[in-house]
Amino acid sequence: GVVVGAGPLTKLRLNQQLPVFKFSRLERALNRVMATMFIFQAVLCVILAFVQTFHGEIMSVLQLNSEGKSWADFNWESPEANQSLALDWFFSFLTWFILCSFLIPMSLYVIMEFGKLVGGLYIYWDAKMYSRDGLRRSARANTTSLVEELGEVQFILSDKTGTLTDNEMRFTHLATRRGGIYEVDYSSPEAPSLFHTEVGKRKSLMLPEKRNSHGHRSGKPMDADLKRVLFVMATCNELEVEFGDEEAANADAMDHELSYSGESPDEVALASSARDFGTVLETRSPTKLRVRFSARGVVKDFNVLGILPFNSDRKRMGVILQEVGSRKATVVYKGADNIMFDILSARHSLNVMQQQVLELSELGLRTLVLASVMIDLDDSIYTTFKAQYEGALVAMEDRDLKIGAAFAPLEALLDPAGITGVEDKLSEGVEEALQSLVRAKVQVAVLTGDKTETAISICKTCGLFKPESRFHRLIEPDEDELAAYLKSETSDGARSSIGQGSGSTDLEAGSLGTDEAIIISGEALRTCLESKVLLPLLVRLMRRSYTTVCTRMTPKQKALVTKLVRDEFGVVCLAIGDGANDVSMIREADVGIGVFGKEGAQAVNSADFAIHKFADLVRLLYVHGAGTRMRILNASKGSLFGNMAFNLPQVLYGIFSVWSGISIELGNVLTFYNLIMTSPFLLAISFFDRELLPDQLEQNPELYAARTKTFSMNEFREEVLFAIWHGLVAFGFGFMFAPSWLENGVVAGQWAEATALTVIVVNGILFNLMLRFQLFTPLHVFAICVGFFMIWFASLVLPHIWGPNATDNGYIMDYINESPTFWVIFVLGIIASLLPFFTVKAYRSIWLPSPTQRYRELVRAQ
Repeated sequence: GVVVGAGPLTKLRLNQQLPVFKFSRLERALNRVMATMFIFQAVLCVILAFVQTFHGEIMSVLQLNSEGKSWADFNWESPEANQSLALDWFFSFLTWFILCSFLIPMSLYVIMEFGKLVGGLYIYWDAKMYSRDGLRRSARANTTSLVEELGEVQFILSDKTGTLTDNEMRFTHLATRRGGIYEVDYSSPEAPSLFHTEVGKRKSLMLPEKRNSHGHRSGKPMDADLKRVLFVMATCNELEVEFGDEEAANADAMDHELSYSGESPDEVALASSARDFGTVLETRSPTKLRVRFSARGVVKDFNVLGILPFNSDRKRMGVILQEVGSRKATVVYKGADNIMFDILSARHSLNVMQQQVLELSELGLRTLVLASVMIDLDDSIYTTFKAQYEGALVAMEDRDLKIGAAFAPLEALLDPAGITGVEDKLSEGVEEALQSLVRAKVQVAVLTGDKTETAISICKTCGLFKPESRFHRLIEPDEDELAAYLKSETSDGARSSIGQGSGSTDLEAGSLGTDEAIIISGEALRTCLESKVLLPLLVRLMRRSYTTVCTRMTPKQKALVTKLVRDEFGVVCLAIGDGANDVSMIREADVGIGVFGKEGAQAVNSADFAIHKFADLVRLLYVHGAGTRMRILNASKGSLFGNMAFNLPQVLYGIFSVWSGISIELGNVLTFYNLIMTSPFLLAISFFDRELLPDQLEQNPELYAARTKTFSMNEFREEVLFAIWHGLVAFGFGFMFAPSWLENGVVAGQWAEATALTVIVVNGILFNLMLRFQLFTPLHVFAICVGFFMIWFASLVLPHIWGPNATDNGYIMDYINESPTFWVIFVLGIIASLLPFFTVKAYRSIWLPSPTQRYRELVRAQ
């Protein structure tokens, strides 16, 4: 072949989008905390360096003040000396910056990333989220940076087809242009039958056509209208024909040996049903197809003269078929009812068909309107079309629009043929999942391209709508009508009456206290999005409603609604879908979920997480999202506390060492503190901690509803206070009260105080981290053993390896161990340092227990 177009104008490059970088709210909150700590560290180092550099001058000025003299009487040094002081200040600043480096826990990000990675692996390993198709495929996390974000979701925007439903289409109803409605009966083991009915009531039986010994069908003949509908169903598609075996492909295949495959499950269902009722699409290529009419034993070959492909904006498809040997062509069309009715209404009265569409939609069926017309290939309309169509096919710009424009004159000639109704089975566990999400205070919105009545029926079937719901129907796009309605419903008087009726006037996002639900069409939504007056009113009404259903949505509108919820509601927004038309919505949301379905892998590959059915979303949020969030949050708080408490004695020692910049803590401990001593505790928290069993979390959605907000500054201030107390106590017991003279007569001095301080502060921190464990497993015990072993190994064993001189801290620990005074100080120091943390923890457990703690106590009592 020959490449005629490459580079940035290729379809692949034009459809490419820049990558979207998403950060969880917890990570953003921790970044703000770290920035605050960095600023505090910089200011602190500037002050400490200033005091160290100008300590002598400051003391002299203070002495002059005490003598009643002015600071102007001070004998300032020469400019050269001032330059030397500036250099001294700079080096002092670097010294204190290094000494205070532990104030910012850089290991926190390592712990957090490991915790996210393990959270993603837990999703992959979860056997209860495997596919049920026999392949046992697992769910997956395409990115692990948002696992904890799943624990804060408050708003879900869901596609309908393939997400709430299985996208397993079954053709159930058919209506002809003259008002005949047929229902398919699948109860017969041999072949399905068509019954001429009124919706919900059978009137008369239409016998199925039976096969004879030659493979042809016989039986009651179908009328011309029905045959016309079946022909459009069989030919208006781009399916591939598959045979049961190679011999069948080379012979006259029986109908039951034929099957179809394609991107659209609707097309497969329609063509398969047409085959069952005698209009068989036997072979197909891009330019030719063959149709066999089984009842008559007639086979006809057609040339495909043109195709108008279906897309989400056009919402219709057309095919032009020329019977071989004829100068006539048949134009067959199918599409969404609102689009097709606009085309057909110019020449036809559609009252009967519109009523049929309404009745079928109320049954929850996906409806398509069919149309066709016979044209003469020698007519000027076709010759004009052919010229425009061939030019559009080779156009380098706006090709799709030009193809649509070429078909427009033919569309004006179409005659209505009929309506099809296809049933889409609800996905397993959808009803229970939606009820659980409502209990978890998660607001759910459905965004679908289906007709309003179909969407309403599906939402009622799956339990999204409450029986006592009060519906706000925003269907017509008239701006004045929308403004009047929204203003009346969002006025203070309306709010007051709603509150009296439902017991809630809360307009915050995710408020599920009311029984109001919004049903809005794509056209009405477009009007609201383009109006600065209507948009705030719509947002206000959405805040108050427990669910919103948007119908006749385009992919772009889905993305706009997702952006609206994300920006205006200020909550974590999750979007879930299964098809390519959901990709923009998935990418726009804070968290995107793709469902493995029958519409390709675009949604799954573009999503942050991939699951096999909507019901798996409950376990993904309650177990993996909330669990990972809890583990990372607790590990982050422990890391912040540990580093601040460990670093505070360095600052305090500056006061007692005349701002010398000497490190008071042992070098061995400084080396291994974050690497080996505290990391086992923090990794145990971020890997293995859990509050409840997974099944208990799934069965109690209220525990997810009671989740706290993202790591707040109040929690940060609380950890700062715990760290300050811990550092002061450890410094006081280790430095102020440590004996300079040991019992054996050895002069210990600074190194005894430094060793005692280091051992007390680190052991106290390890005990504090241990109290943060939610449970104790063998892995938790192993982490405890590693952490405590390393502090004593670094203070007892390593000095004998690295410290040959007893004048430094080489063997001081050996002497300290022989001192009863040290062990008394050690025990009292640790108890005193843990007292505030333990007291607050005990007070909250007894007097202010969380819902999770109350549930755990209830389980223990049982």
